[in-house]
Amino acid sequence: MDNSIQIPLDLPDVRVLKVSKTKEGDWLIRVESTLKGTNCRKCGRKLTQFHGYDQAIRLRHLPIFEQPVFIELRPKRYKCPDCRGQPTTTQRLSWHDLRSPNTKPYEQWLLKLLVNSTIVDVAKKLDTSEERVTGVIERRIATKVNWEKFQRIEILGIDEIALSKRTSRLCGAHNNALDTSRS
Repeated sequence: MDNSIQIPLDLPDVRVLKVSKTKEGDWLIRVESTLKGTNCRKCGRKLTQFHGYDQAIRLRHLPIFEQPVFIELRPKRYKCPDCRGQPTTTQRLSWHDLRSPNTKPYEQWLLKLLVNSTIVDVAKKLDTSEERVTGVIERRIATKVNWEKFQRIEILGIDEIALSKRTSRLCGAHNNALDTSRS
């Protein structure tokens, strides 16, 4: 009796080539892009002249049964016949950001693990470095608000601790004023 199951990868535009276990016990899933072409990084035109593959990249992905999973991909490269020097452009896939060591679904999952946890806690749970967790935060969490997106604010949350500190200071100042007026 076979005791294996199939689990969907849920990464668009790829075909699974091979699934194996590394000597560390991690799952390694080799994939290739099914997309044909990309846009030129210089002129923006649609490129279809295949030029070869870039070096393989290994990306951390969502775990399976608490076992780490890595996706290995050799990005496709395309040549632009219209630009001077015929530069090449590496194809990008929707589920990965350039220079990130992780897939986007993994980074979204990691952010959920940060709720009520510290960076150190999450790094330990995932057997990764604090720097990698911090990198995910820097890529995924906006540090500035574009206020022009908001026409009006319906509800404004106030930090209860800051509010109580302010209230106690105000009440203390009010009580002191009452005491000085009595003398």
